[in-house]
Amino acid sequence: MIYFVSPTGSDSYPGTADEPFATIQKGADTAVSMDTVIIEPGVYREQVTLNHSGAYFGRMIRFEGAGPEYTIIDAGDFPDRIRGIFDTAGQDYLAISGIGVRNGNGAGFSISGSWQVTIENCRSFNTTDSGIKIDKSGTVRVKGCEVEKACQHGGEESISVKRSQDVEIDDCHIHDTGHEGIDVKEGSKHVRIIGNHIHGTQAQGLYAEAWDSPTFDIRFENNIVHDCMFGMAAGSECGGELSDVWFVNNLVYNNSGPGMIAADWGDERFTHPVKDVHFLNNTVVGNFRKTGGWDGGMVFENTEVEDIEVAYNILADNGEANMRITQEKRPASWNIHDNLFFGPGEPMGQNALVADPEFIDAAINNFKLKAESPAMERKIGWRVTD
Repeated sequence: MIYFVSPTGSDSYPGTADEPFATIQKGADTAVSMDTVIIEPGVYREQVTLNHSGAYFGRMIRFEGAGPEYTIIDAGDFPDRIRGIFDTAGQDYLAISGIGVRNGNGAGFSISGSWQVTIENCRSFNTTDSGIKIDKSGTVRVKGCEVEKACQHGGEESISVKRSQDVEIDDCHIHDTGHEGIDVKEGSKHVRIIGNHIHGTQAQGLYAEAWDSPTFDIRFENNIVHDCMFGMAAGSECGGELSDVWFVNNLVYNNSGPGMIAADWGDERFTHPVKDVHFLNNTVVGNFRKTGGWDGGMVFENTEVEDIEVAYNILADNGEANMRITQEKRPASWNIHDNLFFGPGEPMGQNALVADPEFIDAAINNFKLKAESPAMERKIGWRVTD
């Protein structure tokens, strides 16, 4: 069945194209496996909690808006704290697309306790908590979404992946938000963060953080992070082991703190175990505090880090040093090799290349390489094969 929702409808109607429902919640309460809810343009002043699941993949329940700028759920009239403006509430086999949410006292989209969920071409604006929160869920894909002004009054991260597995976040735009951009944490595993654009966050753009549970098999690839507090960080704040994490082929520039960091943040009562972490083929430029202080290209500050690899990166004009160890907190074991250094500090590691990377035009943030760049032959840096 296909059900329709329109601001001009009525929940006493049958939900047809000619007689649509008035609320998205009525459509959610009515739709079952293989049904689609078409949400027509308009502003819907409600909160939506799902009560039905699809049967299995291919027999999903679909919620299709006209685009996040046209189909909008505004929860500003609801002052009580909520889990999410649009909350999957433990239901499975769901596809959500073309919907904007705004003004929620909680998260924008909450994917909680759910499996086989896709959310595509959606937008979250002005929420007290995360724009998109994925918790205790699996086989979730978030694609082509925008998050702005999340975490305005506390909360977690702009996009939070916690206690979840088999998650992909692709081609999203996260900007002008509180807290972190995308955080993968608390026992999450098999997570892919690919091709996202993050800027204007109050903390780090990309973060892998175990908290108190083993967290592993995480990939950050082809992302762009700029004008945040930090660029990309790996850590364990409360004793859980973070392992098998890859930061590959990312562009990180103009952040006020370190572009990349192996951190020891968290409660001093706990250990901070991090192992098998790789920073490869990233371009890291101009990450520094104009007033001086904690900055740099690649920063090590955790003695419990084991088997960290930093290789084939371009590190240029990053604050006090392009690569450095703070407070003598050298990792327990590392492999640093084949990085290009340009600017402050001494080069570190084997087979280092000290040279101007020859960006096409760094003044306008075009960090692709000229054909004559010395990084090209060694395949160093971001998108060198483009």
